[in-house]
Amino acid sequence: AYTEQEAPQEKITEFYYTVYNKNGEIVETGTIPGSDSRVKWEGIVLDNGEEVKLTKANGQAFNMLADVRYDFVVWLDRKARMYNAIYRSNYDASENLSLTDSWYSNVLTYSRAATMPEAGYYYFMIKNYSSDPVTIEEVELIF
Repeated sequence: AYTEQEAPQEKITEFYYTVYNKNGEIVETGTIPGSDSRVKWEGIVLDNGEEVKLTKANGQAFNMLADVRYDFVVWLDRKARMYNAIYRSNYDASENLSLTDSWYSNVLTYSRAATMPEAGYYYFMIKNYSSDPVTIEEVELIF
């Protein structure tokens, strides 16, 4: 049996993403290939006011348990003011049911530990609040 400290962690690095412009219109969709992929990935470029929705690689929301720690880690190509949010949603991530957590960041690489208040479906959003474009180079979800 593992103690809590020794328990193996699962790391998700493959995501489906949808980029929205300031008007909420979809401007790009795609898949972040994951750390074990041989594909060279150029990242997601967000202009000022654009945001990206991150879901499972199949486009569905993450099924997350209550009272389990999740770490959300993001790497950018430069320091930038970003708004980050975790939303409770329906199964296919098409409906935002409630805002679970949100925070601002202004660093090159950042992480956020979160514990969901109840089991359910969740997705992540990142919005560029800086004046210049910024590239999201890598994302991880660890639990």
